[in-house]
Amino acid sequence: VNATAAKLLRKLRPWSEFLLPISAPAQVDVFSRLTGNLKAFQINYAVLFVFAMLLGILMEPAGLLSAACVLAVWGYFIKKDDDPEWAPEIFGVNLSKTQRWLLLTAITAACLTLWDGGLILHTAAICVCVGILHAVVHDPSAA
Repeated sequence: VNATAAKLLRKLRPWSEFLLPISAPAQVDVFSRLTGNLKAFQINYAVLFVFAMLLGILMEPAGLLSAACVLAVWGYFIKKDDDPEWAPEIFGVNLSKTQRWLLLTAITAACLTLWDGGLILHTAAICVCVGILHAVVHDPSAA
């Protein structure tokens, strides 16, 4: 996981390059700017989305509570999953390590959708709109 994160973060473009220059594009340049900037700055957009999600969670008590619960459950699970003697069963069927991880991931996704679905949806919608706007107005030829 750390190697993958480090590889992705190496693709992060400098924020000064991300922010400037900005100009109104000619109509024929809109699509090329959009596709080029979305590809060039995809990691920057992802970092901004994660930052916006963290900010939203911190500003909303229910989001903070759900994040704390999820982190506590995952912390307990990871500690318990390291125990070779732990063999949980569902309906008499022993779960493999992969099945346990997939099950908790699915439960986490369902809980976060129920608790924080609105926050996630609103943050994603705002980030998509701002990202498209930025991709259109950022002038790669002037950089």
